Formats: sequence, C-alpha cells, structure tokens
Amino acid sequence: MPLESRVAAALAELRAADDSQRLFYERNRQWQNSPALIVEERRLRRQIETASGIYVALRREFETARIDEINNTPVITVVDRAVAPRRREWPQRALITGAAAVLGGVLGLLCAAAAVLVADWAQRNPAEAEALSRTATRVATELRGALRRRSRLR
Repeated sequence: MPLESRVAAALAELRAADDSQRLFYERNRQWQNSPALIVEERRLRRQIETASGIYVALRREFETARIDEINNTPVITVVDRAVAPRRREWPQRALITGAAAVLGGVLGLLCAAAAVLVADWAQRNPAEAEALSRTATRVATELRGALRRRSRLR
C-alpha cells in the first residue's frame, strides 16, 4: 500500500474519530455526571489521540519521502544540442583496408617462405619427408572420420 494512500486512510480514521467524539458530546450534554459516559469519553479521546499520532507520523514520513525523492532525482543538464560531424571519424575504412593489405602481404610472404623451406627440407631428407607425408595423411583421414561421426551424433 503506497504511503500516500496510507496517509489518506489515517486522515479518514482521524476524522471518523473526531466525528464520533462530536456526536458523543452532542448526545451527552451532562456526561461529567455519569461514570459510564466518563469512561466512554476517555475512550473516544484516546482513540482520537492514537489516530492523530498515526496521522502525524505518516504525514511526516510522507513529507520526508517526497523530499528524499526530490533530492535523489538525477539532474541532467543539456549543455549543447547534438550536432552531426562534418566527416566520419570511425570506422576509418582506408586505415583498416591498408592494415589488412599489409597484414595479408606479410602472412602471404611467411607462407611462401615456409613452403620454400619445407620443399628444400624435403629434397634433402626424402625418407623423412615420405614418413611425414604418410603420417599427415593418416592424421587427416582420422580427423575427417571423427568429424563425420560427430556430425552424425548431432
């Protein structure tokens, strides 16, 4: 139950207690002479005091909550309007394309150098090159088989 509705309910209870006390005084002009009416008047007075205390406490809490809400509200200040840039800053396509070309060229040269070195090694060590080739072929075949089995399981 939100605090504001609790404050309204407490105010309604306080008004009802005030009305019942007013009605009591209107009906019982000589209540001071009757012990039963004295007890009833005290009970009504306590009821008003209790309702008043609850209302005051809730009203104070409500006001504190409103002040806290105002204090905790973030303040956003627009300094300048947003303006589109004159030219694009990012991504810099020319720089990315140039870097990719250089990196591709370096990787191409490394692959070519590795191929030349492997070919030279294979000419100098034909028996070892043949054994390496058989091993590589066997490993590739096993990998293909494992991948096929795995794709069938899915």
